[in-house]
Amino acid sequence: MKDLILQSMKAILKKYPEIKGYLTGKAAEIAENGVEQYEKIPPVVGYVSRDEDWDDWKVTPDDIDRAVTAWNKAMPEYAGILDADVEIDPTKTVNDA
Repeated sequence: MKDLILQSMKAILKKYPEIKGYLTGKAAEIAENGVEQYEKIPPVVGYVSRDEDWDDWKVTPDDIDRAVTAWNKAMPEYAGILDADVEIDPTKTVNDA
């Protein structure tokens, strides 16, 4: 997961360097210091399987809050990297994108 986040951040910063000014916390620190520095940290291996029907599965704001809290607790050196201020349009769904 860490590698995916860092790869995404690297690609976004390359394509949209102006986004640096909007980043805060650990994300801003990583953008300033360079993603490559953080790619050298070995990953924590783990896997969680879900035996559910994925067609009906929805991510709720509470799911996101719990995931971010778990991330911050499990990886304190990266706490805050997933923080973001997001406005949600209640008329749109994921499939509308």
